[in-house]
Amino acid sequence: MLKKAQIISKSLKDFIRFFQIRFMQNQAASAIQYHSGGDDYNPPDGIEAIGGSIGNNPAHSVIFAYKDSTEKICAPGEKRIYSTDESGKNIMAEIHLKNNGDIVLIPKGKILTQGTFEHTGDMNISGIMTANNIVSKNGATGSFTNSVNVQDGIVTEGS
Repeated sequence: MLKKAQIISKSLKDFIRFFQIRFMQNQAASAIQYHSGGDDYNPPDGIEAIGGSIGNNPAHSVIFAYKDSTEKICAPGEKRIYSTDESGKNIMAEIHLKNNGDIVLIPKGKILTQGTFEHTGDMNISGIMTANNIVSKNGATGSFTNSVNVQDGIVTEGS
């Protein structure tokens, strides 16, 4: 049987997140987090969740679905992934997969990447692009707003 539960506290051991929860009938229990593969979600304390026990054995309590107060804005067919601050009330980063094929990234901080960023197609930048070196490969055309210094086909100064 599934039950509503409130998360009281959390701990992490050997890649498994454990919870102290209070089922809405005021029964306290320990539960293990289950989620889809590849997920790592650490819900804020006090959030409402769905849980229960395997085989009606309270020693095997689980928790796996969470309810938050974030406004739901997806249109049919869309998926939105977001993180919140520790209170669970303010969205801090968001990826919105739109039903028209757009992918919208909205960070409150930075977008940090590692490795090689590869892009095919046009890139429109509103704002300033900063780089240590800009390499213009054979066949590249375009103009620069400010004067630049180039050495061996590499822009080393300017913009």
